[in-house]
Amino acid sequence: MNLNTGTLLICAEEACRARNLSEEIRAKLDAKSLIGSAVILHNLIDTNMIHIIDKLLDGIEKENAKIDKDSVKKELFSINNDENMGIRFRKKVQQYCKTDFYDINQCWIVLFAEIDNIKKRHIALATLKEATNMGDEAQEMQIIALVIAPKIDKETKSAKETAQTIATLLTRDELRLGIEECQTSDEIRNLLKQEAEWHLSKKETRIEIGPDGDDSKGVKDSRTISKVISTAVFLIFTILPTSISYGILNDDNTHGSINVQKVILGQAIGGVVFGLFGGQQLLILSTTAPLSIYISVIYAVCKANDWDFFEMYAAVGIYAQLFLILFALFQMANLMKYTMSVYHELRCLRYYEHYKCVSKNGGRLCTIFGIIIRISSLWNRMAIASVRLIKILSVSSSVFKYSCENFPIYSTPDVHWIPFYNLPGAAHGPAVGLAFPLSLLFFMDQLLVTNTIDNKQHNLAKGSSHHWDLLVVAILNIFLSIVGLPWMHGALPSAFLHLKALSDVEERLHNGRVQQVIVRVRETRLAVLLAHVLMFPIYFYLIPYLNQFIPIALFHGKI
Repeated sequence: MNLNTGTLLICAEEACRARNLSEEIRAKLDAKSLIGSAVILHNLIDTNMIHIIDKLLDGIEKENAKIDKDSVKKELFSINNDENMGIRFRKKVQQYCKTDFYDINQCWIVLFAEIDNIKKRHIALATLKEATNMGDEAQEMQIIALVIAPKIDKETKSAKETAQTIATLLTRDELRLGIEECQTSDEIRNLLKQEAEWHLSKKETRIEIGPDGDDSKGVKDSRTISKVISTAVFLIFTILPTSISYGILNDDNTHGSINVQKVILGQAIGGVVFGLFGGQQLLILSTTAPLSIYISVIYAVCKANDWDFFEMYAAVGIYAQLFLILFALFQMANLMKYTMSVYHELRCLRYYEHYKCVSKNGGRLCTIFGIIIRISSLWNRMAIASVRLIKILSVSSSVFKYSCENFPIYSTPDVHWIPFYNLPGAAHGPAVGLAFPLSLLFFMDQLLVTNTIDNKQHNLAKGSSHHWDLLVVAILNIFLSIVGLPWMHGALPSAFLHLKALSDVEERLHNGRVQQVIVRVRETRLAVLLAHVLMFPIYFYLIPYLNQFIPIALFHGKI
């Protein structure tokens, strides 16, 4: 997540900027001293805000002087005579999130009050065991902070200024999730101290994934390890069917020149290379339908002019990637900011969020019905398939014809050096002519995927690296071109599904509707590398079994 002084807070109904803890002297002192003496209550089960405030004040009184609770609550709340209206907060700080889904972050709140008869400021913080509806703009409250200060103190030590400092720390979703995962009050205090120290040590305003500025620690907790393993397995079952499909398509279009074996091998090589050297590690490279169509055009041109297909294929690929390298070196990706965002047009990727269903008994009715429909569909398909086994229909093979053809396996080498320099001189002009539109296809598709993944709403710790990724893709595809493997670039929906699989997602309320929001992405190259490394044993040992059990008709929708 990018956090800077442009982050907006709503402070006592007024918009204000988040504090710059690395430069403001008073904020520095507050972050160091007040957190160490703060009262922290962990995993409260209360659902009444007044009771929670009473417990926080009791904790402050236990460590400090007597506090007039009624005066504090008069400062904090406006209680309407109509009981149905409930409590209104008079002095609070919350984060204003300018997104398409919600405005006020209702997961946390910092309340503040200035009263007489106390000599210094006090901070208390409570975490709730479950997200709780605490009223308007506090419908999923999990963290409640309280700041009280003397009325006579100077402005820089006011309760409002101190509350803004605490709120600035809580604006980072990574910290808030860490607080929710803590098991004790001491763990929460240490986490807040680490966050404050990290802010104070930074001259820049960019925040990375953790207080140490490094996402390497993200692979050490068990939740991340389980996510990496499950995501790797998920990616294999997402990528492999796609590779087989495009392999069959290319096989048909090129009469076996580009086939299933080559696509799977190219996928494995491309994924490992980009996983190691790519800038945006969440991207998934794959060959695509437009690339398959382009390969078929090259094949047709070669047949019409009696040119060698692989020599032409390599030449077109090299020329196209040289154009792509120029695009990267001259930072042509900056032109994408003048194009319209297509992120919200990817409705197929937001199926779950599109159907807003009312929660009931802890579960979503639409999800339950969706599961029932899918199980029913599967049962129907299996029942229909079992009809073939009925003896009375054993003569079906002579009456009804259906294809059980498997995709072909070739004994010729899948990787071989292509002497592209032997291409006739007359063919180089058409090769350049085919290469430039191909480079634009790579340019647009790669950046489309990058911009979709790097959307600011995804709270990624690391920024985008459009030009570096274009350069890596170009160099990778030059290699693929000269060894006769299919080209690769960033692909949807695989990359987006990879992002979602590694994300911590929260459901937040806005105007009575539940929206899913990505609050943290456990960015790591391990899931991509693991999935694509496992593609190599599939290529070397399992293709014959895939060939035996997966008929071509399945990919053509004929079975």
